[in-house]
Amino acid sequence: TTARYGTGAPHTPITGAAQAGAGRLQPVYGALMSERLPSYARLDGRVMRYVRTRSFLLTTFAEILNVTGRRNVASFAYDSTYTRREAVNSFFSQRTLVVGGELMLR
Repeated sequence: TTARYGTGAPHTPITGAAQAGAGRLQPVYGALMSERLPSYARLDGRVMRYVRTRSFLLTTFAEILNVTGRRNVASFAYDSTYTRREAVNSFFSQRTLVVGGELMLR
């Protein structure tokens, strides 16, 4: 098993928008690194099996990434007016099953 925990990475929030000319908006940033992402937690589990003979080594495994199914936040995405933000989840935010093997000939 592998357990990971992080207190949440610091980031600079976008607090609003300002006119940038030609009707475009540009983000207005808050204080540098003044906010943190939500805490990160992930639990993985793996089962392995080795089969050794004189002529080969077979390794097989099955693992579950993010056993608890926790949706960890990797960053935030903002709408075009910078008034609303939405969490962007990390790549392994969904429970994932991985099965594999390796054959080594001697």
